[in-house]
Amino acid sequence: MKAIRLACIRIWGHFKGNKIIFLLYFLGSIFCTVMFIYLYGNLVSAVAVRNDEQLGLRSYQLDFYHSKNLAEGDLDFLLDYQPEIRVSTLLPEEVQKEYYSTTNRIDQSYPLYLSANWTDNTIPPSQGRTEFTEEEEAGYAVVLPSEVLPNGFHAPSEITLWGQSFTAIGAHSLMGELIIPRPLYQKLNLGTSRVYLVVPNRLTPQEEEGFYAAITAEFPDVTISNYGIQQSADARYLEDVVTVSALYLLCIFVFSFLIKFMVDRNRRENTIYSLVGAGKRRVTGILLMETGGLALLTGILGLALHFCFYESFFEKLNISENIQYSLRDYAVVLILTVGLSLLCIVPFILKFAKRTSIEAYRLH
Repeated sequence: MKAIRLACIRIWGHFKGNKIIFLLYFLGSIFCTVMFIYLYGNLVSAVAVRNDEQLGLRSYQLDFYHSKNLAEGDLDFLLDYQPEIRVSTLLPEEVQKEYYSTTNRIDQSYPLYLSANWTDNTIPPSQGRTEFTEEEEAGYAVVLPSEVLPNGFHAPSEITLWGQSFTAIGAHSLMGELIIPRPLYQKLNLGTSRVYLVVPNRLTPQEEEGFYAAITAEFPDVTISNYGIQQSADARYLEDVVTVSALYLLCIFVFSFLIKFMVDRNRRENTIYSLVGAGKRRVTGILLMETGGLALLTGILGLALHFCFYESFFEKLNISENIQYSLRDYAVVLILTVGLSLLCIVPFILKFAKRTSIEAYRLH
């Protein structure tokens, strides 16, 4: 208790002794803490993707080793997850060449898929329309990929596939997919080699496990892309935290000259403690409590600043969307802030420990 009281008196002494140096260190430490919690949220994958609802994290791609002839009801087991479903098949090479011959694209190696919406999906158009009318649903209509449009294309237009004329009603931004009405897709009976799924909300890891189990039970030869992103991010948690901690240490070292100033200022006092019988362990304890106390105070103030102004300011600086910090995140950052600050003082403590009391007194 006396040591804690003494550490508090020494901190107050730093402030009274040189207010400018103390405030520089104090405000610098608060800045470092704010930077730490910002990097923790944006660079630690487990935190960054935890609440992210962007399309890429709600999308799954199922690739079949062998094409499937999907019938009505074959994908109904997925409807509990309320997904948007789009089915695709790779166009035969000769049909791809036939289509590419109408474009001015030099690179024709990008594969083209014939797709259909299995559910009522909304695909934003880049030109014309992407939704078929009742008449078009019963006929030969198509929505083309905008990156490989025929020369001089303006919707509506006519293209030819398999020698059959298709009415192109518009274009979309999906890569390499020619979208046709579902009845026509089933009529052509080309099989399905790929299924795209988009769920309305991010699945929890537990929901994703059930989702994966349901799909593999129905289709044992399937490969699911985009599965386990949260689990992968969680597996990298420690690695990411170490990276962010290293950046925080680098920031703190910028203020190391201020730490040295405050340590040097107390050198005479530390020497007197040793001369009157205080062991080096006790003096070291006082130094650690002094540094830890300052780090705890600036850490709490920095995190409070981030918490209070997160929605109005700091959230706008995020490089990832929908980052939400939990109480656990703030606690982890506070613990690391204090721990890393204590790590910074270790070189000064080792230097102090190597000298005898008489040597330290003579140097002073």
